[in-house]
Amino acid sequence: MLKKLIHISNEDSGNVAFDWVVLTAGIISLGMAVTLTATHNANAASPASSPAIEIASTAH
Repeated sequence: MLKKLIHISNEDSGNVAFDWVVLTAGIISLGMAVTLTATHNANAASPASSPAIEIASTAH
């Protein structure tokens, strides 16, 4: 088992695959950070003086 791990770590194709996984994770993380920042700022920029919607209770 240890010999197999050493053999895999010495192969170039495994290193390239690992690089792609790290690069893809970085791109996804950056996209999530931008999306969360944009949605948070959009909610914070909405006017606080907008009328709230009230739902009237129909129960007697």
